[in-house]
Amino acid sequence: MDMMERRRRIMQILRAEKRVTIVSLSERLGASQRTIQRDLEALSLYEPMYTVSGRYGGGTYLLEDASQKSVRVTQEQLNSLREIVKRAKGNGSYITPAEVAQIAAFLSWNKELTE
Repeated sequence: MDMMERRRRIMQILRAEKRVTIVSLSERLGASQRTIQRDLEALSLYEPMYTVSGRYGGGTYLLEDASQKSVRVTQEQLNSLREIVKRAKGNGSYITPAEVAQIAAFLSWNKELTE
């Protein structure tokens, strides 16, 4: 299972169950806990979710009334984000590798959500 398929599956599970743990996702999807944690961090940038620490009641939750909502971006918005990254890389502006990875994940994930 590639990264995008795994993230789609995480969101399917989260929408169905409203709460998941990294351990349960790791077991169900056959990925390391660290990989799942990175996926949740990336998904949280544009999905309505939050994480609660703790042994009892801890996990990642989908916000109320968000189970049917998804981020919608226009092609113009995607193009703007791509242009920002392109210019920043080209003119020596400082963007951390983590920021580049997050933007890239956002852009690749949202290709299918464009209008």
